Amino acid sequence: MAVSRIADLLATHTRGQVRHALAAGRWQRPARGVVVTHNGALSASEQEEIALAAAPTRAALAGASALARDGLTLAEPRTIQVVLPEGARRPDRDGVEYH
Repeated sequence: MAVSRIADLLATHTRGQVRHALAAGRWQRPARGVVVTHNGALSASEQEEIALAAAPTRAALAGASALARDGLTLAEPRTIQVVLPEGARRPDRDGVEYH
């Protein structure tokens, strides 16, 4: 998977390897604690994965985002919608509505 939490990457890479790939521009860090293991444009699916990886554990896609991921083609959601567990901190991320 191209989108990973840094903590998960450390199971297979050293901190130095992660830092070097980011500094060299081979990987990108679109959100705190989140790494994309390529340097190209982000797909809609990857942007959803980033929104989830940047959110607290047990967050899930919600509303039109979840329906679109499940194959329902009403209309493309304008923003990514994510539901958070009760009491969770809302990340500040453009293009994402946290509920």
